[in-house]
Amino acid sequence: MTRIAILTGMMTSAIALGGAALAETEIRSVEVTADLDAIGNERAAQYWTDIADDLETAIVSRITDQIVETGGASISVDINELSLASAFQENFGIEDTTLVGQVSILNLQDQSEREFYELTVSYDQALNFFPTTDGAVVTVSMSDKEYYNGMIEAFAENIVAKLQ
Repeated sequence: MTRIAILTGMMTSAIALGGAALAETEIRSVEVTADLDAIGNERAAQYWTDIADDLETAIVSRITDQIVETGGASISVDINELSLASAFQENFGIEDTTLVGQVSILNLQDQSEREFYELTVSYDQALNFFPTTDGAVVTVSMSDKEYYNGMIEAFAENIVAKLQ
């Protein structure tokens, strides 16, 4: 009987600690940069001139309840590669549409808590964010706003998922 009480107490403590570990990260700032002149794919740079502002907005819109004025973490993203493949290139595996950036998450209170990683989002991941009709994905071309939005939304979603 005592053993069951001890195990129950330990499980309750573990659940409480696990709940704390799953708490959302507080965010103080989000900054996204993209040097479109340095991106080798001219076609992508022409289509995606507002990518830094749009990606920043997409991230912030997902974390509004986590934003704090003091403390918290700083998120910075540096978009360093854009590649737009034509439908022909995508279908035959010649080239993939990708959006690549360096992500940095830094705890402003404790500088030792930081995370750096490269995030690559492909066309396949963006499909989840394209409009659908009766469960089927609507065909979009790379010049469509939905295509652009899907890539931005997929990138933002991946960053926010790592904050949880």
